[in-house]
Amino acid sequence: MTKGLVAERITVRYGSNTAVDAVSLDVARGEIVGLIGPNGAGKTSLIDAVTGMAQMADGKVLLDGVDITDWTPHRRANAGMRRTFQSLRLFDDLTVTENLVVAAETDTRLGFLRDLFRP
Repeated sequence: MTKGLVAERITVRYGSNTAVDAVSLDVARGEIVGLIGPNGAGKTSLIDAVTGMAQMADGKVLLDGVDITDWTPHRRANAGMRRTFQSLRLFDDLTVTENLVVAAETDTRLGFLRDLFRP
């Protein structure tokens, strides 16, 4: 497997409630995976923990073999780990492919100006 994302024994707690209990996963670079489960299963809490948006009670996150467990979300994003947020609406006037391109586009210093004048 090409190095990518490795999450080891991720645990997330909110007070006395355990949302994610010792979950591990490996995602190879370039691999596309899905995470499914019922409401309240901990999917969002797991993603938030892996991306640094939620504090882990236990576990470790590696990106390309580097331990990034203590990195901020901003530093993880700069290293290539990006997170999108669920939206129930797409851009109605764009095709499916164009909507995916919007989600995949990386930020640049001039990205804000580009988007402002050429949305």
